[in-house]
Amino acid sequence: ARLLDDPCGAELESFGIDHADVSAELLRGWKLPEDIVEPIRHHHRPHLLTGGEKVRQERAELLRFAGQLVQLDAVAQRPELLGGLLATARERFNLTQPALVEFLQRVAPKVEAFAGVLNQDIGQCPDFAAILAAGAAELVNLTVATSRDRLSGTIRAARTPTTPPPSAARTLSLSAAATSLPADVELPEFRPEFVENLPPGGCRLGGYELVDLLGRGAMGVVFKAFEPSLQRHVAVKVLAPALATSEGARQRFPREARVAAAIQHENAVTVYAVRESCGMTYLAMEYVRGSCLEGRIEQHGPMPVLLHVTTARQIAAGLAAAHAKGIVHRDVKPANILIEDDTGRVKLTDFGLARVMDDAKITTDGALIGTPFYMAPEVVQGEPATPASDLFSLGGVLYVMATGKVPFAGQTVAAVFNAVCSTEPVPPRQLRPNLPNWLDELILRLLNKNPARRFADAGSVAEMLARSAG
Repeated sequence: ARLLDDPCGAELESFGIDHADVSAELLRGWKLPEDIVEPIRHHHRPHLLTGGEKVRQERAELLRFAGQLVQLDAVAQRPELLGGLLATARERFNLTQPALVEFLQRVAPKVEAFAGVLNQDIGQCPDFAAILAAGAAELVNLTVATSRDRLSGTIRAARTPTTPPPSAARTLSLSAAATSLPADVELPEFRPEFVENLPPGGCRLGGYELVDLLGRGAMGVVFKAFEPSLQRHVAVKVLAPALATSEGARQRFPREARVAAAIQHENAVTVYAVRESCGMTYLAMEYVRGSCLEGRIEQHGPMPVLLHVTTARQIAAGLAAAHAKGIVHRDVKPANILIEDDTGRVKLTDFGLARVMDDAKITTDGALIGTPFYMAPEVVQGEPATPASDLFSLGGVLYVMATGKVPFAGQTVAAVFNAVCSTEPVPPRQLRPNLPNWLDELILRLLNKNPARRFADAGSVAEMLARSAG
């Protein structure tokens, strides 16, 4: 507790010097100006700069605020510290709690990337300065924008970035320049072999220009594409070659895609069209510029509690929207959950399409319908998938988000299935003691082997998460 309340004081008592003084003297030796050195020296005690220049005190306050954000999980265990943090966000930076969450969703990956750099040899990290700049940019923009708004008398509920990151700028410039090729340049028509090897310049499939491969899985291959008629990027999904030879899969693919198109929700990827061209059935859907939850966890590990709760609420809300339309996802897993780069918004994809694999009869040689780590025990035992089985899968996803580990592990598929059906998961709090009790209980309830003992529906899960986050 002392390290959170007054880390410099604790260090002075133990070592006779604190890290802030060490850092400040090091920077002073590098001839940095006092307007930078002194805020760093006093970043745990900004009040000591009261009599000095205002800019130094403001910078010290910002550094203290950033330090508390980095230790958010620990701060959240102390109601008085969390209250102070939220008050600072609201009063000093005009950030309501939802705006602070949105801010953290954008900044957290940059901070985590920077933290990883600190554990490397600088000589092996040529992009050190770039990562530092990316991690600090949001905080700099926050203070500059806040100061400008205060001078103009403007009060903002949330901050909208005025300059997109480089990757976003590239995407916007492509769209603005009409990425469709000139009329005198002819793209080749799509051929089946392009699923495995897309030509360097892309190809044409119906009314879309396939420009890049986004990913491939057991069920399908997804391309980034451009739709000239509407001047927008889309994602185009075609059946995987292993499924394209199945008549049942080919027939079910468009049916399931049309059903999924009925879901209109901010936390679900929108299906725009289901079409056939060049002998290939495909669907066009919303292009999400971002990454999947699976990659995010693999790269950064368990999620901070506040981000975990916000992300979990959005996943549950997307599932609730599908269930309201009578659609069971059947394959809820981190790889089917996308996170937008710019907004942090969560979007579920591949609703109901796991049923296509059912018709392909892929049940041998280790290939399975669904993902074993997240399958509900009743589905493993051969019962039909239901909204309740989706909730079990949701529990598995939330478990991984909280701990970085799957709830039911095994070296073989049979071992995983046995664990899913006959063993209880290690409570998340045993692996991560700072996890709130209520979140631990919510995850374990979702993972109950009896479907009737899970939540009544996904909407109830989303509501509980929203109440706890608010």
